[in-house]
Amino acid sequence: MDPQGVVLMALEVALEAKREETGRMEASLRADFVAFVDKVKNRSMLLTVKQDLIAKEAPKAKFVEDFMVFIEAIENGHLHILNNFDEKTMINTVSTMMNSDAGNIGGLVGEYEQCGAMVDATKGTNSVGNGP
Repeated sequence: MDPQGVVLMALEVALEAKREETGRMEASLRADFVAFVDKVKNRSMLLTVKQDLIAKEAPKAKFVEDFMVFIEAIENGHLHILNNFDEKTMINTVSTMMNSDAGNIGGLVGEYEQCGAMVDATKGTNSVGNGP
């Protein structure tokens, strides 16, 4: 075999190795792109869930904030705040929140049940955490 034939064979072997490497890299790129698209979809779904939860919890947070203003007005004797507070609306809001969340663990009733379970679990321990 002449020197040109050896060089040509070496170049063909190197070219084939580069083709295989390029194929592996393209396959890896496709797999990485698919994983990236899945992550983007998952992130989008999680952001939607987060926004839904925030939207669902916003009225409850506003109610708690308004109620705390009412409690502070009672404690401090601010009659002008007490006169502006609508107790009937508060009662209706509590009733609506409890009824709409009755089957929902994340709602007021579910939170009350979770707190009750925690109290039941801690019964029989003193302030140090030991038995009675």
